[in-house]
Amino acid sequence: MTISVFSPDEQLLLDAWFRSAPIDERIDRLLCVSDFEHDCEPYTRLAAWVGAFAVSEVQERLPNWTAVTDAGFVHNRPIRDVEDRTVTGLARHLLTINWADSGPGFSWPVAYTLVWIPVFERYVVTASADGPDAFGYADFALGSFDAAADWRMKAKEIIAGDWRMQSDTYGQAPWIYLFDSGAISDAEALDWRSEVWVDSEENDEEWEDEDRDELVS
Repeated sequence: MTISVFSPDEQLLLDAWFRSAPIDERIDRLLCVSDFEHDCEPYTRLAAWVGAFAVSEVQERLPNWTAVTDAGFVHNRPIRDVEDRTVTGLARHLLTINWADSGPGFSWPVAYTLVWIPVFERYVVTASADGPDAFGYADFALGSFDAAADWRMKAKEIIAGDWRMQSDTYGQAPWIYLFDSGAISDAEALDWRSEVWVDSEENDEEWEDEDRDELVS
């Protein structure tokens, strides 16, 4: 007897993403009923769905901006219901960066996770922000590779490639510091950053000067 690991809809969506298939009418319908109906360039709705699906078992450990308001306790990351699965993908925290501090208590963290997806026999690298503010969704699948690959080299290729895309497309400045290191050490993360933003050390000095000016003013 064959045991189904994923539901038919999950199988279809995962297969489409791994094959880089275009979003046809059926895929579009499944994404819409799963609340992935709005565009999120430069990423795709399918990448957002796969990202959220991949980290669903560890979503409560991911960045989540929270606050206490007159209405009570609020959080920015949508916590999705997780159905029981026959097999759970193994998730490994790689690193968590902070893009910037826009004010006291207002940071822009992104956690990167490596998740093994059974049946497809591939690792997926995900990026998880503390909410959907930047691109419309909190989680995205950035890329994947098979078990025979050098996971550290592939993770660097995928994550640094995403940083480079954001730098080239939006003029994104280097992230300012690490919130937390996991399987990727602080030194490795800083090396990756310096390869993408070759002038990152100069930028660090400029940010420090700006921070001092703001404190004085």
